Amino acid sequence: MKRQGQKLTKVKMDRLRHDMALVDLKTIDRN
Repeated sequence: MKRQGQKLTKVKMDRLRHDMALVDLKTIDRN
């Protein structure tokens, strides 16, 4: 159970990082 939870957390972090990168790209495109 614990290991699965850690994996889910890592996936969430990766997704967050991905979203942040997308936001950065959009911001750069506007400038």
